[in-house]
Amino acid sequence: MKKHLSKILLAAFAVMLLSMSVLVGCGGGAPETLDGTKWGIDSVSYNGVSMDIAQYAQMTGASADQLTIEFKDGKAIAGGAESSAVEYKYEDGKVTIQGATFTVNGNTMEAEQNGAKIVMKRK
Repeated sequence: MKKHLSKILLAAFAVMLLSMSVLVGCGGGAPETLDGTKWGIDSVSYNGVSMDIAQYAQMTGASADQLTIEFKDGKAIAGGAESSAVEYKYEDGKVTIQGATFTVNGNTMEAEQNGAKIVMKRK
């Protein structure tokens, strides 16, 4: 029961993060801009329960292609759906969208909140 609850909470956190449309990465440090980049979920974890993208996609019923964030024309777009486009702020290697902050380090972007962690990689 506890493992099932952890999966549900992990899924809820990841969906929340995707709906906020955030992610970043590039080269060795933080890129100057995110515009024109696309990021995909690499892994998610919640209180020690970890899963890779294939496991997460199977659990949520989404395809790996839908678990992406694209930065285009000053907007963050979740899963390729233009209707999900929201504004974001990118400064000093951090991306903030609707209160959620991700740290950009090279080709990786990460966020942690309430025991949940999401790692995204640049595509």
